[in-house]
Amino acid sequence: MVRLSAKLTDQTIELPEDIPDLPTELSYWVASNLYGVAEEQQTLLELQDTAARLEREAEILTSTRNHLAARTVLKDTFN
Repeated sequence: MVRLSAKLTDQTIELPEDIPDLPTELSYWVASNLYGVAEEQQTLLELQDTAARLEREAEILTSTRNHLAARTVLKDTFN
């Protein structure tokens, strides 16, 4: 997603170095770094089940990656 976003915006985007390793911390980190979906973000942060939170985040990230990939193909095709 980072590479696709960078390509779409013609910017250099670096991954943060402080991405958590533990599942619970990672799930809250991902939820807190989602932008533009405040209601979904709130729902994720309120979930008590780490596995459920991570599964939903994986769905969101996969969907977003697919959307960005399609936009990147269109950008490459028409540029």
